Amino acid sequence: MPTTVLTDAELRSLSIVELLTRAGLAESKRRGRELIAAGAIRVNGQPVRDPDTHVSRDLARYGRFIVIRKGKKTYHLAMVA
Repeated sequence: MPTTVLTDAELRSLSIVELLTRAGLAESKRRGRELIAAGAIRVNGQPVRDPDTHVSRDLARYGRFIVIRKGKKTYHLAMVA
């Protein structure tokens, strides 16, 4: 599974759309917002409905892992260092 490592400083200011582009799941922020509007993005199994959602440790499983799913078959893991 592809992985992206995030620091605490990055985590404080990162939105879900920016994380999608950084992880390579969306080509641009606009495409990321379109994917969210279409219901194609899930974080830790929960659908993302708001493109302004900020990524935080509260969102991470065990305070460290964020599993992002695009569509049915594309997964990406974001780890908090």
